[in-house]
Amino acid sequence: MTNTDGETVNVDDYVHRTERGRWVVAHWSEGNACYIASMTSVGRRLTGCSQVSARSVEGIARDGNVATYASRASAVRAATREYGWGS
Repeated sequence: MTNTDGETVNVDDYVHRTERGRWVVAHWSEGNACYIASMTSVGRRLTGCSQVSARSVEGIARDGNVATYASRASAVRAATREYGWGS
């Protein structure tokens, strides 16, 4: 995949499998030392926030305001939409 600047993107840096076999879209922030994921539209409306942060992928997945996916392909499609990547 490539980003909007034409640079190659490693999808594995954004799509993660949880211990329960579900998939989430999140990226690691070095500066904040945590994973960051976008909230669902319902979560944004209820909380007024747009992102969730946690120290682990499991922490992101347990948050009820983050979408989880049954397959890696679904998570990759979601990440592509979220980050605006092309193939």
